Amino acid sequence: MAFSRLTSTTPYFGHAQGWCIQQQSRQLSDDNIGPRERYIVRYHEFAGDYPWNGAPAHLQQLL
Repeated sequence: MAFSRLTSTTPYFGHAQGWCIQQQSRQLSDDNIGPRERYIVRYHEFAGDYPWNGAPAHLQQLL
């Protein structure tokens, strides 16, 4: 996974890339990882924060 919407200079990129590697180490397929990757990138673009720091209101607005 490349996290194509993020540049390698953003602090979030390293964290997201590590998460992706962790998912691959669990032998998850790209079909499982891809949608998850797109969601966290989309959430970050929307809220400007990590998904786990978000409030339920952020999720409702995003969906």
